Amino acid sequence: MYAEGAALSLLGWGLTMEAARHPRRIVRATALAFLGFTAAFGIGLQAVVRALTHAYLGRRALVLALGIPSLARSSYLTHDALRIGAACLVPAVLVVALALARGRWLGVRRSHPTATAGMAAAVILLTLFAPFPVKGFQCLPPDVLWINGTAGPLLYALGLERKPRALPVGEHQALPAAPQASAAAPPVILILGESIRRDATCSARTPGCEESPRLDEAAPDRIGYARAFSTASCTELASTALWTGLAVDTPEALLARAPLVWDWARARGYRTGYLTSQNLLFQQSDLFLRGSRIDRLREARSRVLDAPIDDGSPDEDLTAEAVEFLEAGGAPPFLVIHHANTHAPYRQTPGFTRGPGDDPRSRYRNSLAASDAVVGDLVARIRRTEQGRRAVILYTSDHGEAFGEHGAWFHSFDLHAEQIDVPLWIDAPPGALPSAVVDRLRREAPTRPVAILDLTATVLDLVGALDVPAFHERAAALAGVSLLRDPPARRDVLLWNCPPTRECAAEAFGVVSYPLKLHYVGHEHRYACQDLEADPAEVTSVPQARCAALFPVLDGAFGAQGRAP
Repeated sequence: MYAEGAALSLLGWGLTMEAARHPRRIVRATALAFLGFTAAFGIGLQAVVRALTHAYLGRRALVLALGIPSLARSSYLTHDALRIGAACLVPAVLVVALALARGRWLGVRRSHPTATAGMAAAVILLTLFAPFPVKGFQCLPPDVLWINGTAGPLLYALGLERKPRALPVGEHQALPAAPQASAAAPPVILILGESIRRDATCSARTPGCEESPRLDEAAPDRIGYARAFSTASCTELASTALWTGLAVDTPEALLARAPLVWDWARARGYRTGYLTSQNLLFQQSDLFLRGSRIDRLREARSRVLDAPIDDGSPDEDLTAEAVEFLEAGGAPPFLVIHHANTHAPYRQTPGFTRGPGDDPRSRYRNSLAASDAVVGDLVARIRRTEQGRRAVILYTSDHGEAFGEHGAWFHSFDLHAEQIDVPLWIDAPPGALPSAVVDRLRREAPTRPVAILDLTATVLDLVGALDVPAFHERAAALAGVSLLRDPPARRDVLLWNCPPTRECAAEAFGVVSYPLKLHYVGHEHRYACQDLEADPAEVTSVPQARCAALFPVLDGAFGAQGRAP
């Protein structure tokens, strides 16, 4: 397949270069425009995208871009506009200059110029509309991938290209009638961060950790978990796991019907709210929430109609809304507060500077400093409200962030520690939980492995849903275990970045059976076996024989990929 693509590439460049010597000006101009366009995007832009994502832009990626609103105004793109512009402009100028120089040196082509131009057009059309197999969509030269990809939006408009994969439209089923929580039940507040690495913040107040000073002031006695991890390294998948509590390989139809955390809380008589600075247009997150029993839902577009798709609306705007919701009175509140500003390109806030420059690491550290101030202020203001004084507050992040540790940058590209290890802490004021439960939490926090699915089970336990007989069937489907209860002796937690609800550049799936982790790194076409206890940062892989018992788990869930059966 690559050989076929290489042949098309050579024919396309060669014949179009010859067409740039055609005696008719319109043909020459068209050829030069195509050469510049292909060089700019098929070489320059592809090099940028490959460096960031380990993949090239193809048809599926370009069709997917149609569903991302305001992509051209993305703050990530505008922040890198000069670098991207230079990467595109340089090859375009060089290629067009070469074509013009050839015309000057070799003169106007006199022998069958129209036939040559016709052959160039035929090769380009073939490259545009060739039905290359989707399974091998990266097995082509980058320029051919780009040309073939540009036909995607046209084919999509004609109904000849399938819709990009995204979260399903929600049809979340109501839970059966159940006893209502008493007015004395503790309020439950879940704060979800964006792209926060476990090692970039202080899950617990600890001597030597100075990354979370404002949070340390607001919640000095919080209980921080040292072995928390997400089940995916992308926002919509991690949050879907958190909202449903279901394993990553749950069929799409079941996800669409599963009750969400707000439905469980509402069935127990709680007032429910979801306040987020995320733009929920991404991956149809807004449509997925349809049917859920959320009393108050406000997202980025509720505040800024054209909020950026990457970093949303200002996180600090959620604080006043959260306080207002808590002070409204009535039934005990269950509230999810979901931040966004620490997503690349990392919102920069005056007065919060940890890094020395404008490189990604420095910008990330600056955004974390601002996030600490926002979260610290949020917790402090919650604690000043009547309901907030009694609330159990839980915090985690959707995923982490990579800065080249395993050859990847940012997130969504693999399942190494830097992309899925997340902070997790619980802050419960005196009397909110039985002292024996608090003692258990504090005792187990340093060593208990916690998946994001366990946080869902913990929330449902806190609102009293796990022991309701009418809920037992639904509760049995949960993939997590409440932190208020005994940890499992052994379990396999599946990881997956590429389910049927998400387009993926390279496969990434795995399983954690603590302390072992086996995962497939698609952009390197290999499996990695890690001992998380001995090497939590996954600096060095251990022999795959150590993970032999986990291969059948992966094969059963995802099929044998990248290796001989």
